[in-house]
Amino acid sequence: AGHLATFCVTAMQCGVGVTYYIFVAENIDMLAPSRYNLTMGAVILAMAVVEAPLSLFKRLQRLHGLNAAGNLLVALALLTIFAVALERLDREGPAPSNYGVGPPGKVLTF
Repeated sequence: AGHLATFCVTAMQCGVGVTYYIFVAENIDMLAPSRYNLTMGAVILAMAVVEAPLSLFKRLQRLHGLNAAGNLLVALALLTIFAVALERLDREGPAPSNYGVGPPGKVLTF
């Protein structure tokens, strides 16, 4: 049972990590100017090169400073995303939404 729990936690963490890499790489074009010509593969590779050595630490206490810096960077990233979204909303206005509304006589199921 202990090995199964370890396997499940490891598999979940791998899934979260892969999702993180793909999410960042997919959205980098929104924040990086097109003149840099970044590809998703290049972004994922750069992130892996920078972040892989962090997995070599055996004691989490050594990562305390990096954890604080990471939290600060995440906060800055969220503020940047929020600012970009507000700027786009100001420039383009709200996107039209027809969620749950279909052609007359049609019943939409969710």
